[in-house]
Amino acid sequence: MKKKLTVITWLLLIWSGMYAQIEIKGVVSDQDGQPLPGANVLVKGSMQGTITNADGKFTLNDVTRETIFVVSFIGMLSEEITVGDQTQFEIMLLPDIMKMEEIVVIGYGTVKRKDLTGAVSSVKSEEITMAPVHNTIEAIQGRVAGLDIARGDGRAGTAPEIL
Repeated sequence: MKKKLTVITWLLLIWSGMYAQIEIKGVVSDQDGQPLPGANVLVKGSMQGTITNADGKFTLNDVTRETIFVVSFIGMLSEEITVGDQTQFEIMLLPDIMKMEEIVVIGYGTVKRKDLTGAVSSVKSEEITMAPVHNTIEAIQGRVAGLDIARGDGRAGTAPEIL
């Protein structure tokens, strides 16, 4: 009886050691070593996760050694990492050149090009700097199809009207 109790105790200790909840910390950066604030760090197959702070740092609680977490950032290749025996991680994400061509930055965020409705035009910075104008709005006048820019009331310093 005592031998069975000892074996059961050892099994419970081994099992609890394997599935002990730990805390992991890390920093996410790009290939130049610059931190990536706002990168997603998610436990694979669950809703548990976090985002990196302004310094690219993150903390994940209640994970096991078998946990796989996924680190992703817009325009970068995602990384899948198994926790194992580590509690500190330094993760470098590489740019995803293919996805960069599919992303359009708009007003307050980003959207995939295939999901964008409406027209998108671009003017190269060289064209803007070569124009003898007072502001950026005047520089794009006549360079963007469908964009009408009219002077306000003709007084100096009056903002143009964009239609």
